[in-house]
Amino acid sequence: MNVAGRLTLPVQQGMDEPLRALLERFGADAVRNSDGTELPEVVKELATKVYATYFVARRDQEWALAHPEQATRVYLMSPRVPATSDGELVIPLMSEWFAEQVSPDTSCDVARWWQPIDRSTGAVIPPERWRVRGEGAGCEVVLDDATFGHVYTGSFLAIQTWDSTQMHNYLTNGWENEPGRVKERPYDVRHEDTWQHARAALGEWLTEHPEVDVVRFTTFFYHFTLVYGARDCC
Repeated sequence: MNVAGRLTLPVQQGMDEPLRALLERFGADAVRNSDGTELPEVVKELATKVYATYFVARRDQEWALAHPEQATRVYLMSPRVPATSDGELVIPLMSEWFAEQVSPDTSCDVARWWQPIDRSTGAVIPPERWRVRGEGAGCEVVLDDATFGHVYTGSFLAIQTWDSTQMHNYLTNGWENEPGRVKERPYDVRHEDTWQHARAALGEWLTEHPEVDVVRFTTFFYHFTLVYGARDCC
């Protein structure tokens, strides 16, 4: 009876010695690495299929930092804020979002892409009746003439300043203690320049890794819309 196959074994650097024994013991017919890990050199010698993850932004932060306008963006909404009197009302945008992962995009045309909304009536507040104040975690939308008793929110475009998957693994695995680890910024392959860069970088990587049979090409612009709250990462 065939007792091998249909099992993929997760591996990483440092497993050269036990890897052969593990493959034989479990009858695995393939090996793979995980996010943030590298395949051990010994996989080149094994008679198994090799699966490898290829993340667009991993170890390629030069592109992200040189092209901030092509960063990944998401739409978010502030908490609901009640007006306790008629007149000016301040809506803090980031009080419930993790400020290391996302930041309000004040470089865009905020009058076009942002929407303060009166949730009591459903009306979108026109741009001439509000303004943006501050940056980053302290960014606020200030309404000029809120109505007492009404509840308001601010919907806004945000820049993703930390890749969702890498952030989760960084915090979970304690990568802040590993030399060379950085908080990686994602970029959006819907931009033609970034798409061509990602294609070229993948081509180079494939040439450098002939031992790989299957590539999991991941972390695109959509990326699950995985955004963390301020209390999730404390």
